[in-house]
Amino acid sequence: MCNKVMKSPFLFLVNHMDNLKLISSVFVSLFVSFLIIFFKVTVTPSGVLFETMNILLLPAAPIIYGWITRNKIGSIVVGTVPYIGFLLYLTHISGELYDIDVIQFIKGIFSLVIISIVGGLEGYYASKGIKEGLKLAILLGVAWMLLFIRGID
Repeated sequence: MCNKVMKSPFLFLVNHMDNLKLISSVFVSLFVSFLIIFFKVTVTPSGVLFETMNILLLPAAPIIYGWITRNKIGSIVVGTVPYIGFLLYLTHISGELYDIDVIQFIKGIFSLVIISIVGGLEGYYASKGIKEGLKLAILLGVAWMLLFIRGID
C-alpha cells in the first residue's frame, strides 16, 4: 500500500506530460506558492489564533488548490515549494545558515525532504477529485502538521 502511495504521483507525471500544460501548471502553482510565502513572511500580526491559521496555511494550500483545480502537477508544486521557501527565509534571517554543524544540517535536510514529500502527496491526492483522495489528503495534512510540530525545537 505504502509503495503504491509513493509511486502514483511520479507515474502520473511521467505518463501525462504535455509541454504547454506543464509550463502553465508550474507557472500558476509557483505564483500561488510565492503568494503563500509572501503572506507568511510579510503579514505577521500577533495572536495565537492568527499564528495557528498561519501555520495551517502550509498544509491546507495544496489540498485546497488540488481540490479546486484538479491540477496534479500544480498541486504537488504548491505542496512543496512554499514550505521550502519559508524555511530558507527563516534560515537566512536567523543567520543559522553560516554557523550550523553538519549533523544538524543533515537532520534539517532530512526533515525538509520528508515534509515536502508529504505536502506534495497531499496536493496530488486532493487533485484526484474523489472523496477517497480528499480523505487521504486530509490525513496527510494531519501527518504534515504532526511532523512540523515535532520538528520545532
